Amino acid sequence: MRARPEQVRALVVEETFVLAAVAVIGGLAGAWALTQFLECLLYGVKPLDAVTFFVMPVVLMLVAVGASLIPAVRASRIDPIAALREE
Repeated sequence: MRARPEQVRALVVEETFVLAAVAVIGGLAGAWALTQFLECLLYGVKPLDAVTFFVMPVVLMLVAVGASLIPAVRASRIDPIAALREE
């Protein structure tokens, strides 16, 4: 049974979303720890700046998912039998 093109696109975008979410969560944890460590060096910026910790992860997730759409569309256009024969 073959996967439909929309299933292939969904799979690629879903995998990208999960990978980006893990990276964003790890980055937020590291950034929070670093701001706590460097709090005395931050001049004019709160350690937990709302724009940095809430808006930017959303922007990064949108960029990551948007960037995965082109490869997802390309992957959905490939004939699986022809791809397997080339391997």
